[in-house]
Amino acid sequence: NNTLPVKVSFSAADNLSGVKTTTPNIDITQEGIYDSQYQSIDNAGNVEIEKTITVGIDTIPPEVSITATPSILWPPDRKPVQVTINGSSTDVLSGVSSKVFTVTDEYNEVNTSLSDFGQTIELIPWRTGDDKDGRIYTIKVVVTDKAGNSTIKETLGTVPHDMGK
Repeated sequence: NNTLPVKVSFSAADNLSGVKTTTPNIDITQEGIYDSQYQSIDNAGNVEIEKTITVGIDTIPPEVSITATPSILWPPDRKPVQVTINGSSTDVLSGVSSKVFTVTDEYNEVNTSLSDFGQTIELIPWRTGDDKDGRIYTIKVVVTDKAGNSTIKETLGTVPHDMGK
C-alpha cells in the first residue's frame, strides 16, 4: 500500500519470437484498493495467462479510541489499582500494522507495559501533598496502518489532590 499516487508499469520478455503486446501502464491516483489484470502476447501468438496485481493508495490514518477504567484513582493510599485499558483501532483500506502503547506519569515512576487493548495495568494511587492538580498518568497508543499513516490517542488516569467540591 502507498500514500501517494502510483504508476504501475508492465513489461514482458520473450527470447524466441519477441513480445507483440503487453498491458499498458496505468496511473492510480485515487484512494482505494485496485486489482489490475495484465498479460502479454508474443509474436508467435502465445498468450500469457492473465495475472492480477493489487495496488492500494491509503492516505487516511487509522481510527482509534482509548479509555481507562477506572480513570480516577482514589484514595491515594498507595494500594495498587487494576486499571483496564479498552479501545479499538481500525483501518479500512490497508489494515492496522502496529499498536505501540506507552504509560507515563509526571513523577517518572511508571514501570508497566501494554501490548493491546483489553489489558489491565497496575497503577499506584499516590501523589505528593503539594501536587495541586493531582498526579496524572498518561496512557498513549500510536496506531500505524500498513501504508505508514499513524494516529495517536491518549487517555488519563488521575490521582486527584482531593475529592472535595
